[in-house]
Amino acid sequence: MNKFTLALAIGIVSAPFYYYHLTEKQRAIEEPTSIESAQNAPQQVDQTDLDNYEAVMDLAWHGNYQAQRNIAYGFVAYPYHNQEKNRVLGCAWYLVVLNSGSTKVDSSDQSNVNVYCRQLEPDLLEAAKQNAGEFLAKIKENTKAGKVDG
Repeated sequence: MNKFTLALAIGIVSAPFYYYHLTEKQRAIEEPTSIESAQNAPQQVDQTDLDNYEAVMDLAWHGNYQAQRNIAYGFVAYPYHNQEKNRVLGCAWYLVVLNSGSTKVDSSDQSNVNVYCRQLEPDLLEAAKQNAGEFLAKIKENTKAGKVDG
């Protein structure tokens, strides 16, 4: 993990916060995500269903861009059932999204880092950066055979 990239992410100001939320909701509805079950049968995951926390988290751990955004948003604003708000984990997941290498990353992802990570005290921001590095390593390990979705 390049600490410079993470530090740079905190310092840049970009698009308004509300734009991301509208876009995220629209994307989640317009782009349903498939994962493979143990029997290799495609299984649809409705990421807008608050009861699907575990399934969405599984997608996030396997490199799914939209799932990572949804998990981050749940930690900072509107959690799934069985997910608790946690500003540090929310910032960490937004940093994961920004540094994921996904072709879907855009200015709204930078805005999310600006909004949610700048709120943290220095020690909590450092913890979020450390978590993000660990999460990215786990995702990299999980996606050696290929991402579910970029």
